[in-house]
Amino acid sequence: EATVLFDALNIRFEDDLDEGETLAVTTVARLRGRPEAARHLIETACAVAEADGGLDHEEREAILRLCEILEADPRDYGVADGD
Repeated sequence: EATVLFDALNIRFEDDLDEGETLAVTTVARLRGRPEAARHLIETACAVAEADGGLDHEEREAILRLCEILEADPRDYGVADGD
């Protein structure tokens, strides 16, 4: 199911970036209030972003956006300002 959802989001991004982003945010927001699931998503995003040896500006901003959507503290993931 996750692969199907990922593929659908990917197609939306390719067809219409704004629509794809809106759908992605809506999908991620469903995890709000589910701290364990939110933590897993953010930790996975951090691991993927750091897989090439570092966290670049765009990756950091994407993780900060996840934290914002999920009402998570970015300090818990080492991406807050000053970290």
